[in-house]
Amino acid sequence: FYNSTGDKTCFDIYGATASVGRTWTYQTCTEFLMPLGQYGPPNDIFPKRPWNQQMWERQCKAMFGVENKLSWEEINYGMIEEYQRTLRFASNIVFSYGTEDPWKVGCLRQQINTETLVLEIQGAAHHLDLRAPQPKDPQSVKNAREKEEELIQQWIAKKRFRGINY
Repeated sequence: FYNSTGDKTCFDIYGATASVGRTWTYQTCTEFLMPLGQYGPPNDIFPKRPWNQQMWERQCKAMFGVENKLSWEEINYGMIEEYQRTLRFASNIVFSYGTEDPWKVGCLRQQINTETLVLEIQGAAHHLDLRAPQPKDPQSVKNAREKEEELIQQWIAKKRFRGINY
């Protein structure tokens, strides 16, 4: 919808000025490495900008004064175990992912405790269950939303029963 009129120039995908853009960048600098790049036409529609770890490290240092010691290998082959270890006492969280989500490699796949839910959604893409319902949503997504809503209602009722109101 950015250029529905056809009168705009190229969208600046690096010009995030909102705090969301900065917080996401900070998170990738400090918590996990996201080796994303573009290779340009004919591979994709974006300008050529291959992944460059040294450039990313310099950007993190310049923007936030931080250094990330994690490597791509640690992120892709070790973070699931780290999540399981650090989140074992978490509660009231749904960890959902779709089978068509390219980010699913970094998702929890097993329950970490009885107070959270890991939900695999067949045929779903990234965050599809969190988006507004659409008529063409797969039944698996509709079922996931229903399960998530039911669970959240249970959590709220449990807190209210204990005398905690929101």
